[in-house]
Amino acid sequence: EHVPFVLVLSGVQGGKTFVGGAWELTQWKAWPKEDHLITAPTYKMLQSSTLRKLDSIIPKGWSEFNKADSCYNLAWGGKVWCRSLEDPDSIEGITARSVWGDEAGRYSVRAWQNIQARRSATQGPVFLTTTPYCMNWLTTDFYDLALKVLKEYRVVQFRSIDSPYFPADEWR
Repeated sequence: EHVPFVLVLSGVQGGKTFVGGAWELTQWKAWPKEDHLITAPTYKMLQSSTLRKLDSIIPKGWSEFNKADSCYNLAWGGKVWCRSLEDPDSIEGITARSVWGDEAGRYSVRAWQNIQARRSATQGPVFLTTTPYCMNWLTTDFYDLALKVLKEYRVVQFRSIDSPYFPADEWR
């Protein structure tokens, strides 16, 4: 079943970024000659968390990272643009077959609107991963829509302790 908008919501260190990275690789495989987009709220988060985790799971030979353009050049011809959303307009002009937004709960509503616009021509999926930070657009414009059982929106939730890598003694 095609669900265009998916939100993975979990506590700290629950494995959200790993799940997002794994999802991203499925998009590269499904559409290897098309462009994709990866976003994070800040440049530091993009570099130190999102892309670092993704780099650890990319199969050898699938891509090369072009630091000057901040994009992965896929072996099959597509590109994966990597952008921080400190300036929500930094993704203007990109047409993406898929979008992964990491730590999306920290995005502004303008960033969310731009993400939707970047995939509108392809009608590609959007996969958001985040810890719940506050009641903002993520609640009203996503979570609440999923609760109303709109088929276009899905929320997957789990606790930090549900990760096999999260220490039980820390949870306690």
